[in-house]
Amino acid sequence: MDFESLTGENYQIKLKSIIEEMGGVKFESYLLRKLYDVSPGSLEPLSLYQYHFALFYLLYTLQDHYYKQNKFLHVHFMRTSLSVYPAKGFCRHFDEYRGLFCSLPSGDDDYCSCHRALLGENGVDGGSIKSFYFDKNNFYKLDEKKADDFVNGTWEILGNYDKIKDAVKLLELPSDYTIEMVKTNYKRLAKIHHPDMINSETDNKFSKINDAYNLLIDIRCKI
Repeated sequence: MDFESLTGENYQIKLKSIIEEMGGVKFESYLLRKLYDVSPGSLEPLSLYQYHFALFYLLYTLQDHYYKQNKFLHVHFMRTSLSVYPAKGFCRHFDEYRGLFCSLPSGDDDYCSCHRALLGENGVDGGSIKSFYFDKNNFYKLDEKKADDFVNGTWEILGNYDKIKDAVKLLELPSDYTIEMVKTNYKRLAKIHHPDMINSETDNKFSKINDAYNLLIDIRCKI
């Protein structure tokens, strides 16, 4: 397989049609079957990675297309969905787990005061992830061993999905968090909840923060 054969204009048109007809939130496996007529479970790791890469390249390309139509295409291997952005003056923070925008009044900002404080300067556009898929050289960089590690890392995420969701919330991270953001938020929260600072209840919170940090760092390093 090569990158161009999986990302041609015919596939772009077909994927756009699939997205606009699918409704709700869909798994990557659904999109792979619809777009390429393949069953992810029957593919060797390297082939699965290449189909995955091509699909996400097309999804992020369409994300830019839909943005011009005031629509947000949320790209995720478990929760891809298409939504209309809230009107001007309402919060544009997207809750990927519910597939909904906050939509509370936001004044002159794009976010309500709660989500602006939560997001800080990090933003939520997933630019670093998108740039990975926009570099077609990454399509060819994996060999069989690395592709196998990639697939195993994906299955680990699926198996620990609820724990990851709780860890992201505990460390006050956006859905497209980076390792650097995990480290920054961990240091801030660990300082606040260190057992030497207050009491035994804080000691328990400190332990949970440590567990959340270790889980997210471990998962991110495996994919």
